[in-house]
Amino acid sequence: MWFTESGRPPVPGSRTVSGYALRWDVPSAVRPGFDEVFRPHSLIIPHVTPAWVNHDALQQVATTEDGTFRIRCDDTGLWVELDCPHTEAGDRLLHGSRFGEFTGWSISFRATQETWDRSGARPLRIVARANLIEVSIADRGAHVTSLGVLSRMKPVVADGWPL
Repeated sequence: MWFTESGRPPVPGSRTVSGYALRWDVPSAVRPGFDEVFRPHSLIIPHVTPAWVNHDALQQVATTEDGTFRIRCDDTGLWVELDCPHTEAGDRLLHGSRFGEFTGWSISFRATQETWDRSGARPLRIVARANLIEVSIADRGAHVTSLGVLSRMKPVVADGWPL
């Protein structure tokens, strides 16, 4: 038997992709001139958060408002789970996430509290608080620590609980 990352049994023909959009306290080289790191639980998630393709607002594929996009901060990072719509764009998204066109997640945000550490080889932007704007499934995830697009299902151990 298989369970989804959210713990629910998968629906046959599932059209859901999921993964961590970023992980806390892991520096990523997301900009040419500096690295960036997010502190645990530093993101403020608005009630309505859209999911786009490659940060293109014209390619919105889901939203928290209609329940097709689920998002949460946990002790690891920012977890996202998206139901691909039954459209041409949704089909492309689902196929691309399973066969390599889309390899990760990326976020848009506005930092409201940040500090800089210039003691290393590259400056480090430390984001202590930020307002999340949107999450994108992307052909290149912004944070190299992103687990990318997961295939949604994981095996269950013998006692019936997810791994």
